Parts: sequence; C-alpha cells; structure tokens
Amino acid sequence: MNLDFVKTPFTNNPSMVRYEGTPYNKNPNQYHKKQKKKELQHNKEKLIGESELSMDIELRKLVTTYIQAEKSLSLEELTLE
Repeated sequence: MNLDFVKTPFTNNPSMVRYEGTPYNKNPNQYHKKQKKKELQHNKEKLIGESELSMDIELRKLVTTYIQAEKSLSLEELTLE
C-alpha cells in the first residue's frame, strides 16, 4: 500500500521520482494496441496532425534512435508500434 500521498505538515510541492526505465515500451498491451487502431480508424484526422516539423527526416532519425526503433516511423506508425 502506497501511503506516500499522506504528508504532514501539508505542502503543495510535487513528489517526483526520475523514471529510469526505457523510453519506449517494446511489448505494449495488445488490448491497448487494438483500441488505438480502432480510434485511429474513426478519428485519424483529429488524432494524427503531422506538421512540417514532425515530418523532418533528421528529427525522425533522432526520435527513432532515442526510442530504439528499427526504422524511421511516421507519427501514425509510431503510435501503432
């Protein structure tokens, strides 16, 4: 049981811990992946707004290197990866 949220004396300061895991989940929950596909089928134009910046090849290379993806991915491909 996590009782970290009860603190006295009371403060409004955030209680944060640096995330040490991988930046990208290589084994996502298949249920969530199916839900993403379904949402994209119905609302793709509202959910995937690729700008000139997001389509910049050099930026994509940096992102895919950072998340350790096999190839350069579009925002849609990255969402479903």
